[in-house]
Amino acid sequence: MTESPSGAILLVPQDGSAGLSPSQRSFNALTRQVAARRERLRAWETVWPPFQQRYVDEWVPLAHELSARETELVRQLDVAAEMKGLSRAERELVSQLIVHFARPLLGADADRELRAILARHGAAAMGQAAGDAGRRGGKSRRRDAAPAEDAAPGHAAAEPPEDESEEAMMLRIQAELDAQEARASADAQARQAQRGERQRASSSKRKAAEAARAAAAQAQPESPAEAEADRTDTEAVPEMAPAQVNRSLRDLYRRLASALHPDREPDADERERKTALMQRLNRAYDKQDLLQLLELERDLGAADADRLADAGDELLRHYNGILKAQLASLDRELHRVEADFRHGYGIGANAVLSPDTALRTLGDDIAGLRRALAELERDLLALREIGALKDWLAGFVG
Repeated sequence: MTESPSGAILLVPQDGSAGLSPSQRSFNALTRQVAARRERLRAWETVWPPFQQRYVDEWVPLAHELSARETELVRQLDVAAEMKGLSRAERELVSQLIVHFARPLLGADADRELRAILARHGAAAMGQAAGDAGRRGGKSRRRDAAPAEDAAPGHAAAEPPEDESEEAMMLRIQAELDAQEARASADAQARQAQRGERQRASSSKRKAAEAARAAAAQAQPESPAEAEADRTDTEAVPEMAPAQVNRSLRDLYRRLASALHPDREPDADERERKTALMQRLNRAYDKQDLLQLLELERDLGAADADRLADAGDELLRHYNGILKAQLASLDRELHRVEADFRHGYGIGANAVLSPDTALRTLGDDIAGLRRALAELERDLLALREIGALKDWLAGFVG
């Protein structure tokens, strides 16, 4: 019995033997996989607190500030729309930009003023194809696309009644904008689906390469035959009855508990050490963590070093069945942890997520928010003077 760099317990061929049996190769494959899953869970436990701290301390305030400045941009555009010296086309462009920038801000807590601004300019924007605004050449994440074309063929806005109230007008325009957004969203989803097919193939190759690198770093070198056995032997492990699982674990637990006996230890320091090991043993048994129990056996020297190597196929098949169940449990736990992480921080299901890169990705997002805020400040300054405003609007024209 030996230990891999990942901490997994591995069986090695005995002197004079022809090599590892299928059950032994399966045992090695399963212990490697269980050790790797446990390591990934520990990595999530390590990264989550600093991620949460930086998210709350930096990302959330910046996101709130960006939303506030974007709201201010809409208000200033509303004022700028009345500036003398703007052409009709420029005023229409201002209205289109107001609709473009205001719609993402219309959450449940949007103030009435913002809704009124959108209603006023939505009517003007409805009559023009917002795509006439063109594209502003990649200057900002907010403007990597200029206002998209809203009026699709066959979807012309209905003529409003002459005696329409302001409230009715707001509701009508909101409904029309919602319909436009639904059409635009359907088009975007179709384009995204096409891109997704290409990206999934690339992502699968990348993840497979990362997994291969991680496995190579953790496992001992293997012959091609052993590597193939790692892939195939674990699939052939039969399901075990709960009674068999309990019996195998219980026998191992009793052997280890007998070796410990902290209450019989006369030396105070050794008694304290054994008490801690007994607590670790009890936790491992409660969780049916076979690998942890075997690691304790190794650490305690409670068995002959060759006990597992000399174990018959029946015992190893019992152990392999337990390890297979433990691996499935760890996979479910990992799925739950990563799903909770995505949900808690608004990370999309298709975004690459790893405990090794989570903090770096958050840092990149925070830097992106700071850049967007700096650009917004420049934009807000440009809206105060007619010449700068005209230059700013020209950036949206193709």
